[in-house]
Amino acid sequence: MRLAIVSDTHLGFASGSPREGDAVFNLRQALEGIAKQEPDVVIFPGDLFDHKIPKQEVWHEFFELFNILQNGKHPESKITHFPRGEKEKVFNYRGIPVIGIAGTHEYRSKDLKNALQVLDTAGFLVCLHASHATLEKNGEKVNIHGMSGIPEKRALEALRMYDPKPHPNTHNLLVLHQSIKEFLPSKDDMVATIGLSDLPNGFDLLVNGHLHWTSITEWEEKKLLIPGSTVFTQMKRLEGEKPKGWYIYDTQTRALEMHHIPKQRKLYYHCIKFKLATPQNVVKKCRELLAKDLVNPHEMLPLYRLKLKGTLAQGFT
Repeated sequence: MRLAIVSDTHLGFASGSPREGDAVFNLRQALEGIAKQEPDVVIFPGDLFDHKIPKQEVWHEFFELFNILQNGKHPESKITHFPRGEKEKVFNYRGIPVIGIAGTHEYRSKDLKNALQVLDTAGFLVCLHASHATLEKNGEKVNIHGMSGIPEKRALEALRMYDPKPHPNTHNLLVLHQSIKEFLPSKDDMVATIGLSDLPNGFDLLVNGHLHWTSITEWEEKKLLIPGSTVFTQMKRLEGEKPKGWYIYDTQTRALEMHHIPKQRKLYYHCIKFKLATPQNVVKKCRELLAKDLVNPHEMLPLYRLKLKGTLAQGFT
């Protein structure tokens, strides 16, 4: 089967700012590209929305965009959800089906319903949390296991309690939405409790949202995909190294193919070090970088982040 993976779309991001439309603009391009690929399912690894209680206008944008998938080609595969503590449910879908998890932006306490659970109840998608869904088509079975995003200080404990196990003789994916120690500069348990060694064995592909740059990591017969976000919300250095996009995963060949969003902003990120510099020196260096990066016209107004480190000359503050 062919699975599309798109993450951290953050609908509702930057409301009221000049970049208010970026999340919708980029997601529309991604979903149009996905629909053309005619995948068997679309996997959302969390943070579909930017706020845990989306505004009505954001819901309206979501349903408009979701029509792109609902009008896509039906893959004729059977999808069964096995919710934790509940009876299994066959997912009756229109167009291209969606299986997702809630992200940390959508997180609400266990007594409250998050946005993905609402969409699950309404029949728009399958929301996984410490549960799995099985796809069946032409004799092939694919199991998608998922744990929705939770506060980082509880993440490792929750993953151990969930203790997901791959099913024998089928293809198995595990979808998470948490920080991972090896990808972050801080080792504070309030920032990340899960490390690569904590990720379970036996899965054909591990997928983790939350981190906004894209990467593929392989170790000890494991493969971890971080699909990244479709919109710049953090403007980190790693985000500027590769364009934003989404993936197609082939369960037969195990190949991962990234597709870039056709029209998107470019992020420039520079960290400049100074020693005993005058303010004039600092401004001059920054202007030189800007002139070099922006010498050619950009289709969309780019994003620019300068990080200045070091010391100023004596007498300057």
